[in-house]
Amino acid sequence: MTDMQYVELAKRTLSTDKDKLGHFTVGIVTEAAELLDAYKKTNWYDRYLDTTNVKEEIGDLCWYLYQLCDLIGYSLEQAKIDNIEKLKKRYPDGFKDVLVRDADKELDHIGQTYMELQ
Repeated sequence: MTDMQYVELAKRTLSTDKDKLGHFTVGIVTEAAELLDAYKKTNWYDRYLDTTNVKEEIGDLCWYLYQLCDLIGYSLEQAKIDNIEKLKKRYPDGFKDVLVRDADKELDHIGQTYMELQ
């Protein structure tokens, strides 16, 4: 399945047109918290890692991420490219704990803001 096919199929289940930006960002945090809960249960309650649930939460995260990307005219493919460019600038010699960094320079390749797109 291509990214565009996924976005179109996932759009079928949009529940509201109200504040999509808020809906998608809160949804991402909510699903990430559910992954954190799975870790908590494994780490502190000595339960087995429920990989079926983890996979479901990853899928839910994808739903929100793809919807957010579509909303701002961005793609996960471009996000991967932009992330690698940022990491190359931040860690040109591989990972080292960075004490001083230039966040603006790291992200200058990304371009427009969401507000500029509206």
